[in-house]
Amino acid sequence: MINLKIRKNGLCISGFADTKIFVILVVVIVLLAGVLWKIGTIGAAARNIKRNYDITNLQKALRLYNNGEGKFPVSNGAMCLDGSDSIIRKLVDKKYLLHPVKDPKNSSIVPENWPPSDGQSCYYYESDGNKYFIGYCMEGLLKKSAKCKYVRK
Repeated sequence: MINLKIRKNGLCISGFADTKIFVILVVVIVLLAGVLWKIGTIGAAARNIKRNYDITNLQKALRLYNNGEGKFPVSNGAMCLDGSDSIIRKLVDKKYLLHPVKDPKNSSIVPENWPPSDGQSCYYYESDGNKYFIGYCMEGLLKKSAKCKYVRK
């Protein structure tokens, strides 16, 4: 049991020195910081898993579309697939894709260059009907460790 005593210069907790309480607080804060950091990395890992799943499904849908229609869906230049764009709607409407796909941290702004340098996050798509390009970025623990990938067909 901890006994509280009031002294002239402040509150005293007998049985614990001020430094022991400080050390305990520091340990608790460090543990909390570690837990919060781990939660953040788990979220990034989950979003990366979803990206891989989405891109695999998108490639399959594009292959099926090409087999059925004789060409890949044509884009008017580079575009971000945000789940409601014309390419995804076409794939879903014609039943080549079951559900719309979009990057979990979707940014509908098309990056000027690939790979994007300013942290934009979208599934980048470009096609002339004969071939296609899909670009996407995986999250890293640090911004510099993020890896951008692409698929060409």
